[in-house]
This record gives sequence, C-alpha cells and structure tokens, in this order.
Amino acid sequence: YATETPTISLVQKETENTKEICIDVQLSENSKACGGKIDISYDKSLLKPETHEIASSFSNGMFLVNLNYNDNTIRLSWAGTEEISVGGTMCTLTFSLVEDKSFSTIVDISQCKIADINSEPISVDVQKCEIAYTKKPTPLTPSRPSGTGSPSNKENEKQEIVEAEEKAIKFSDVRENDWYYEAVKFAFEKGITSGVSETSYAPNDKVTRGQFITMLCRAYGIKEMTGDNFTDCGDTWYTGYLAAAKQLGISNGVGDNKFAPEKEITREEMVTLIYNYLKSVGKVDEEINETTFTDNNTISNWAKNGVAFASSKGYVNGKGNNIFDPSGDATRAELAQIFFNMLK
Repeated sequence: YATETPTISLVQKETENTKEICIDVQLSENSKACGGKIDISYDKSLLKPETHEIASSFSNGMFLVNLNYNDNTIRLSWAGTEEISVGGTMCTLTFSLVEDKSFSTIVDISQCKIADINSEPISVDVQKCEIAYTKKPTPLTPSRPSGTGSPSNKENEKQEIVEAEEKAIKFSDVRENDWYYEAVKFAFEKGITSGVSETSYAPNDKVTRGQFITMLCRAYGIKEMTGDNFTDCGDTWYTGYLAAAKQLGISNGVGDNKFAPEKEITREEMVTLIYNYLKSVGKVDEEINETTFTDNNTISNWAKNGVAFASSKGYVNGKGNNIFDPSGDATRAELAQIFFNMLK
C-alpha cells in the first residue's frame, strides 16, 4: 500500500499585535521524521524576523532556529531521539514590518530535507504561505503561541547559532581521545555552550548556577523573560534566563527570593534543575526517588527525585565505587556530557 507523503506547511497565524506577522511551521501527522532541515525564504524589504518559539509538543528533539541564516532566509533544523508521530505546529516565527504599508508577499520553503530514525531521507511535500497585509488594523483574536518563555529580541542579538557543518571546535584543551570530546563538540555545535576563549574550553573549570541555567535554557530553546525575578539577578547576560527559570517553575532559588547565580553549582542541584524543567513539560512519566548509589544517604531529600530520574535515564552517571557525590562541583566537561546524553 502506498504511504501518504508527509507535508510541511507555512501557515499565517493570527496575532493581537497588528504590526507583526506570525507564521506557523506545521508538520503533518505520522511523518516518521526524526530530524530535518528547512530553509524558509521571505522578502526582506517587507519583513524582518524577530523571534521564534518551538512548540512544547515537539520538545523531544533538539531544535535550532537561525533567524539570520543569510540575507533573506531562516533555517530551522532539528535532531530527535524518536520518530515524530504527532502533527501540528513545530515552530512559530514572528516577523515585524519593515514599513507599515499594505502589501502581499510569499513566505516560501526554499529547501526542505527530513530523515527517519535511520537517517534515511523521506520524500516530503511543501506548502508556501501567501501573506496579505493591510495598513488599516483589523481586529484579530489574541493567540500568542504557548511555549516555554516569552519572545525576546535580545536572544537573537546575543546568540547566533551556526549549522554544525559550518563550525568546528578548535580548542587546544579538547582532544579527540578525551572522554568528553564528543560531548563538548556536540554542545559547541548546537550553541549550548562556547569556550572561555577562541582556543580554550576549560573542561575542568567549575560551572556557576547562572552559567548552568543559561545553558539549560539554550539547550531547550527557553526564551529570556522579563518581570518577576530573583532579587540577586542583577543586569547581566543571564538575567532574562533567571526570570524564565523562576516564572516557569524550574527553580525556587536558594531562599529569600535569591538564586545565587555566581555560586558554583553542585551535582545534585544541576540534575534537580534538569528534572524540574522536564517535569514542567510533561517529560517525567513517573516519580522515582530511590537510587543505588553507595552515598545515597548524603543526597538531599529535595534532590532525590531528580538524581533518581536522571540516573535511571542515563543522563548522569556516578563516579568511582558507585558514588554520586551530590555536593561535588560540576565541571564544564561533565555538563557538556549530560546535555549530550539527554539530547543526542
């Protein structure tokens, strides 16, 4: 029997802001796609890409969106751990108007490649989107896409993610025979973390709580947020990510409405924050609070679920003699390995 060819469509989405255009990138149901790459072209004289938001129902994959791929193209790429069976919106793109004037234009898919779990190409149909904009405002139903954070222009200014094949790590302290080489390479290529300089990654350096929450948000496409925040958030590169962590319930801080972003993060704190995020998006299927580590009695009660879950999934391993070392500091190499285990 013939198998129905999956479709990737661009569909204009209604928005409460009459001075912006929202486009949903939609994938048909039971596509069998496990990864893919989509180039979306637009008229840069009319539209300016501002933000993107990944749908929570597709959060099992690692999604990267480069809004400024080139002069007039956006690139959406992802790699998952299983075939996609659900259909619907994968990602919502938001454009601002270059000039407030009436126009009609086409937002098109100039390249589309998807593959199954065995990396075999899948034939796919594409459908472009025709946009007609009139200067006179038209009342629309408010419909901001739901997801893990609020759009922020600063995100695109601060983080330019380049395709993996266009990047190569050149760290003198990360060699191919190091146990963390593949993990660091993965985290670097995916824009989760960078080096401490152009030539050094510092794999044995400790990770602060502010650095970790930033990497966690980048790994899962969580946008920076404004508003309610911890009192010690400051005005730095991690401020918006701390606000997201608080408002999304990823972290309650260390007490007195403080997060202690400059404090070095411990291993049990790290896996607990990961656990809190995955639980908030429905990725924790059952509560587990028992581990087989020999130092299980030294794990804080508030961290037991997180440690048990992360170890049961293979995200984090113990040290020698089956010791977890919950209060030990996490290194940059260990952190890269955890994200590699979760997302690869």
